[in-house]
Amino acid sequence: MTNNKTPPDNLTRIRAAAEQKLGKKSFKSRESDPDLSPEEIYKKLHELEVHQIELEMQNEELCATQLKLEASRAQYFNFYDLAPVGYLTLNEEGIILEANLTAASMLNLTKSEVVRQPLTRFIMSDDQDIYYLHRKALFTTKAHQECDLRMVKADGQPIWIQLRATFVQKNDTPTCCIIMNDIGERVRAEKVRLDLECQLHQAQKVESLGQMAAGIAHHYNNLLTIIIGNLEQAMEFPSIGSLPAMKLSLAMSAANRAAEVGALMLAYLGQTSTRRSPLDLSEAFSQCLADICADMPPNINVEQALPAFALAVSANSGQLKQILSNLITNAREAIAEQQGTISIFFKSVSPQKISDVNRFPGNFQPEARDYACVEVKDTGCGIAKADIAKLFDPFYSTRFTGRGLGLAVVLGHVKSHNGCITLESKPGHGSIFRVYLPLSDKPAPLKDIQSQKLKAKAKVGKILVVDDEPMIREMTAASIKSIGLEVIEASDGVEAIELFQRHRDKIICVLCDLTMPRMDGWGTLKILREIAPEIPVILASGYNEAMVMGDRHSALPRAFLQKPYSLRDLRNTIQQAIAAASEE
Repeated sequence: MTNNKTPPDNLTRIRAAAEQKLGKKSFKSRESDPDLSPEEIYKKLHELEVHQIELEMQNEELCATQLKLEASRAQYFNFYDLAPVGYLTLNEEGIILEANLTAASMLNLTKSEVVRQPLTRFIMSDDQDIYYLHRKALFTTKAHQECDLRMVKADGQPIWIQLRATFVQKNDTPTCCIIMNDIGERVRAEKVRLDLECQLHQAQKVESLGQMAAGIAHHYNNLLTIIIGNLEQAMEFPSIGSLPAMKLSLAMSAANRAAEVGALMLAYLGQTSTRRSPLDLSEAFSQCLADICADMPPNINVEQALPAFALAVSANSGQLKQILSNLITNAREAIAEQQGTISIFFKSVSPQKISDVNRFPGNFQPEARDYACVEVKDTGCGIAKADIAKLFDPFYSTRFTGRGLGLAVVLGHVKSHNGCITLESKPGHGSIFRVYLPLSDKPAPLKDIQSQKLKAKAKVGKILVVDDEPMIREMTAASIKSIGLEVIEASDGVEAIELFQRHRDKIICVLCDLTMPRMDGWGTLKILREIAPEIPVILASGYNEAMVMGDRHSALPRAFLQKPYSLRDLRNTIQQAIAAASEE
């Protein structure tokens, strides 16, 4: 009675051990078989005893093996079913073939409720596409795949799970082994982090707006002090020689400076609307650099290297000069009274060489074209790392209150030209500002040809002025009368249409405010175009032209007039609008 599953060497060993045990035992004599000799009977009894001992020993070994198997099974249960992550085995159709206890517990289910079910049953409907692409990529590429998605517990509550899948070939059958990680804490921590970042951003925005408001108030309060003081003196002493005229001139100068502050703020926002054309940087900056160098104090040396070849950019000449002038002014103030050097270089660079460190605006992405680089380097005091992020904020300054619009305007002009600006600086080691502007596809003209000024043809008639602000309307009417034209005034679009129909044969131009009650400027313009398509209409607004003209409109004005405007701006705009209409 030999166990076939026991190896031969084990049988020999068990046989020898049984023989040894039997030798120590004594057994009682049994009655002899008459057909057998005593020797044969003894031999058979011996064989039976040995086989009995063999069976006992084999049984002992089987019991020991059983105990080992049970211990191994318990260990497997600890390692697989009680693992800290979920384990799933899926076939190619996405049916769950195996699942450990942890995977089922994550979904508040039993293993029997999970096995033989499609995994899609436990995935939120909004995330089904994520899993579909994940599984498709796994069986197509046979490469390891990971994805984060939301699964659904038995009570309908979502749970964030990370799936890490591996392709396995079992008996020529493609299968998928998945590790499930509960990433709910990580997702919640990420949400908290993003919320805190948002709060910090909002706090920084409030701080920046407060700083901007304080800076604007500072500038305007100073300018209003000049205006009010000079106007009061002109009114107090109206008959003292040339005093009233001088005071009015000073008041006008301060008012113009106040208007410039508003223009600079629009420049910072990148909302200035100016004509651009291909310009050669060398030609655009040569005279500007000459003027700047002539005004430089003796303690500062200026090094400049204009490019030998043309660097053509589509730009506005005035804004380019303001960019360079403001950067050099910043460098000059950084050097202050110390001996120092300002170096100015121009070159062409590929988009790959534009550094993304300390690059402004933060959302800038280079185009697939080369860029012109204007570099302004100084040996001044340098800038602390903590100050760099705020350096281009309006009215932010590390020097003294009331400064800080220069670099803000630089950034605004650079943004409006689809460019960027980078900064390298360390305290005590100076600074390097680099402005990058996309090179133009069109070459710059050989020399700047000024267009001839448009002269208005002599035409007698009246200007219809439409504005809901009485003081602005009266001031505009008085200005127009001063250049020899008559005026008809309207307080809104509805009144303007009535007056235009009544005096249609006498009105040669309409100057209309944009924002008014009852009917705004666009509505007025549309009806005027229907009544008299040839009439030149000028839209005026405190908003900049880019914002006003940004939307699509069925009718466009002949010209746009930015508030506040001077008498010369008003006169030139009216003359150009009338002249352009007369030529059609």
